[in-house]
Amino acid sequence: MIIALTIVLIALTYLILNGCHRVPPNNFGEPRWFGRRSRRTVSKDGKGGLFLYVPGILGGSIESASLVPVDIPNLKVKFLTKNTFDDDATTANKNRGRLEATATCYFQYAANSRMGDSGGHNIFLGSSADAIQRNIEASLESKMGAFGASIGSHELNDMRKPIEDFILASLHCATPPHKNHKTTECGVDECDLPEQIPVGEDLLRFYQTHWQNVAKVIKTAKGDPEQHSDIETANGVDALSFRIKDIDFSLETKKSLAEEAAQRARLAAADNQLEYMGKVCTKLPQLPQRDVLHAAQIAVGGVPAKIEIIDSDVPVFALKNLGGGVEKAVTTTTTTGDSGKKTGGGRKGGRR
Repeated sequence: MIIALTIVLIALTYLILNGCHRVPPNNFGEPRWFGRRSRRTVSKDGKGGLFLYVPGILGGSIESASLVPVDIPNLKVKFLTKNTFDDDATTANKNRGRLEATATCYFQYAANSRMGDSGGHNIFLGSSADAIQRNIEASLESKMGAFGASIGSHELNDMRKPIEDFILASLHCATPPHKNHKTTECGVDECDLPEQIPVGEDLLRFYQTHWQNVAKVIKTAKGDPEQHSDIETANGVDALSFRIKDIDFSLETKKSLAEEAAQRARLAAADNQLEYMGKVCTKLPQLPQRDVLHAAQIAVGGVPAKIEIIDSDVPVFALKNLGGGVEKAVTTTTTTGDSGKKTGGGRKGGRR
């Protein structure tokens, strides 16, 4: 009899010990049994401890997660800006009307142990760090789509503060300040913006002119544990810290802009060359066309010409304002007569 009782006690002790699960400090957990998630969350306060989970006797477990803040040192937020560069732009960038920019940001968040989905399961425990980062980047890019469309490409660096405030409001506020603009209390002189700012130029103007009010709203939201943005709620996290480290055009956009600038430079060089060729023709109409071309190349700094000169009695160049460059070009050019021998006519003519 004693032996039987001993065996029963040992068996019960073994089963109970198997049903006890330890959750470390600064962690919380959610019991699981054969892959099924429980609606119960343990150690919500992060104190940890031992928890008896009866199904654990039959192979269940408690999945835990840390409440220690998580750093994302290089969160990428991409958005499109208005192409407001040179009106003479000729590449696809200008035609497209939008240039892609990227804000590289530092972001810190922590798991929220009390935030559950419609089924009562903890939201954070149903995701992963990589998935959370992707979701946050996608959400911010979606929100920045409407905001960035009002930013001119040439003023991108000047818009760092409004962009940062807009993202901070999106991360912390259940109701962003531009959707609850208190028109009689904003304190901005001659403010004509409505209570709810629509997408467009007014949205950018609001964050440019109401930065003091925006900062107060964000501070209040951060200090309220019951207030959560849609981004926080969707990922089961509390946004703790955010700042923009760098904001610039994407590598692809930079490459396109460089190609566009190079193309404009080539067109400008060709235009300058035609201008000087016209000046030389005016100054020295007797100069052979190949020497006219040579003179123009010297005048514009030795830019190689990609222009075919057709022999004609009528100049094919559009004549423009005369300048000192013609004198420089002509005085350093040797002309060739009809016989093909070099003469000093070009230098002499240049001094007249």
